[in-house]
Amino acid sequence: MVRIITRGLLAHRRRLAATALAIILGVSLIAGTLVLTDTISQTFGGLYGTVYKGTAAVVRAKAAFTGIQGTGAQRPLVDASLVGSLRTVKGVAADEGTIFGYTRLIGKNGHALGNPATGAPALGGNWDQVAALNPFHLVAGHAPQAPGQVAIDAKSARDGHLAVGDTATVLANGPPQRVRVVGIVGFGTADSPGGASVVLFTTPVAQRLVAAPGKFNSISFVAQPGVSQIQLARNLQTALPAGLQAVTGQQAAREDRSTIMNALGFFNTLLIVFALAALLVGAFMIFNTFSITVAQRTRENGLLRAVGASRRQVLSAVLLEAVVVGLLASAVGLALGVAVAGALKALLGALGLGIPAGGIVFAVRTVIVGLLVGTGVTVVAALSPARKAGKVAPIAAMQDGVATSSGYGSKQRVFAGAGILAAGVAALFTGPRERHAQPQAHRRHRVGADDLRRPGQLHHHLRLLHPGGDQYRRQPVLHR
Repeated sequence: MVRIITRGLLAHRRRLAATALAIILGVSLIAGTLVLTDTISQTFGGLYGTVYKGTAAVVRAKAAFTGIQGTGAQRPLVDASLVGSLRTVKGVAADEGTIFGYTRLIGKNGHALGNPATGAPALGGNWDQVAALNPFHLVAGHAPQAPGQVAIDAKSARDGHLAVGDTATVLANGPPQRVRVVGIVGFGTADSPGGASVVLFTTPVAQRLVAAPGKFNSISFVAQPGVSQIQLARNLQTALPAGLQAVTGQQAAREDRSTIMNALGFFNTLLIVFALAALLVGAFMIFNTFSITVAQRTRENGLLRAVGASRRQVLSAVLLEAVVVGLLASAVGLALGVAVAGALKALLGALGLGIPAGGIVFAVRTVIVGLLVGTGVTVVAALSPARKAGKVAPIAAMQDGVATSSGYGSKQRVFAGAGILAAGVAALFTGPRERHAQPQAHRRHRVGADDLRRPGQLHHHLRLLHPGGDQYRRQPVLHR
């Protein structure tokens, strides 16, 4: 039987190879999505673990609600007077308030940097004086020391053609501000946090332009030697008023990474949908191909039955051909998945969602999922033709005619296709009628929601790296 299966595969290699292309496409998209997700998770996990290395605890307001579209928990601001009172808590070595919110930087050519509506956010904040709590490090120039001075991330400096000593315009609360770039900063091993545009002011200026006077988004703490993050967070929690919470630096880092992964979830979902569509098309192609080949090999299968092959053996021979095709197509799809992941990473970079440089993560899970999905779809699609091949009677070996079509399930396919077509036509004409029949009050409510979202576009820019804050000042992804 092995020899017969091999001869059957070689005899129909062109038809089977063309059929396998859909499986290769589907598996490559699935593998590419999994590789990209694992790579992003590991890259940002290491990145945030590095920048939060000196942060033992973070004090912030409790979440008022969870934002939509991956914006994370939305939190009110924290009163700056807490910095002095919490400094005396047991285990605190140093502390500093953190500010982050929407700020748009204008490049030298007059164009606003980034594309916050569809890409990474445009952020502004304060420069931390405590080195252990500062996720940024200077790569050129010096930190902002006076009003009108700013430090910007290296990616924005490169994209906006800005250098130390240049003047630029920033958009934040109030009228546009003319500032002088005095420093260029990096974020861990990356040029910026997830491709975001970052403008850093002195703390008083950041409070006035980004948050509110006398307010912080959060307060970060350094622990004394011998004090764990959990212990310091507990000590701080006992001293906090109602409505505030203390979390460890490790938890803050995990939340930041999760915010990025959730924000990219729509992209991963879109890719998986395309992959499943390709596999569905491939299943139909495989079903059709095996149906035709089984019909063309009616005499051959009848001869096998005549010389003693059982129905199970004939059925198994066809299914084993499907397994071989599925395994080979899946293997090729997995190999192409690495290239797909690289292309998707480049696409995210073009959209402004920069991913720090790092190695590709090709996990065992990706191999298992790719092989199971590709092979499983192929075998399931070939099951019906295989059953038909097993039902061929030995007398078929004496027939002269060669079938050119299986004819299997033709009536069922006609009725199923007609039903789907009718449902699609009904949905096409029903949808506009239902929308037209909406009550006037409901339409007014929808318009109002849209109007409310327009000023909210300001904060939509923070959707990737911005997990908190109130409606007009959201907590950033960088709790520090």
